[in-house]
Amino acid sequence: TQPPAAQTSANLVAGIVEFTPGQPTCGETFTIGLDVANLGSVETASSGTVSVQDVRSADGSVQQTTVGGFPVLQPQQTFRVNMPLTVSTWYNEEHTVILIIDPNNSIAETEEGDNRREVRYTLQKGSCP
Repeated sequence: TQPPAAQTSANLVAGIVEFTPGQPTCGETFTIGLDVANLGSVETASSGTVSVQDVRSADGSVQQTTVGGFPVLQPQQTFRVNMPLTVSTWYNEEHTVILIIDPNNSIAETEEGDNRREVRYTLQKGSCP
């Protein structure tokens, strides 16, 4: 008998996260860039989304959310998803940005555990009262 055929599929991986400008400021829109890579052996079955939550680190309360999108990704292809966000609460405190690729698990993958990244930053006061 022959061994079963190897199951191959896509594997989306959360890569580099970059804020532009680098220091988010209260009441000012900044862009969160996330590199989404397909490290699997086949293209993704469809395009997908990235969910973003800005959370106050002190109590875990969600301050803002947004969503970004990416196209079908070929094996070994990386796509930079840029998502604008404006946070106007809890300046001079630490925030955590939580990014989740394919939050509804609608794209079949070999590994779902590498779809999440968290980045901490301190929200600058800027011109907020």
